[in-house]
Amino acid sequence: MRKQERELRKLAERHGFYLVKKRPHMKWRHPSGVIVFTGSTISDRKAQKNIDTIFKHALNSNDKSNTTHSSQA
Repeated sequence: MRKQERELRKLAERHGFYLVKKRPHMKWRHPSGVIVFTGSTISDRKAQKNIDTIFKHALNSNDKSNTTHSSQA
């Protein structure tokens, strides 16, 4: 496993995501059902921060949608 892939896996695991599919893009799934696609490589530090933000936003948008749906019930 390449260093870039290991770093990406660590980043995803920090947010609770696990790898579902590896090629041509990586497909990550969270136990809550949220799915995120990323590239297979991290080109630099900024790309890693952007991917971290993608995971955060995916979880935050899921939390907001769950809150909205539960309040309407």
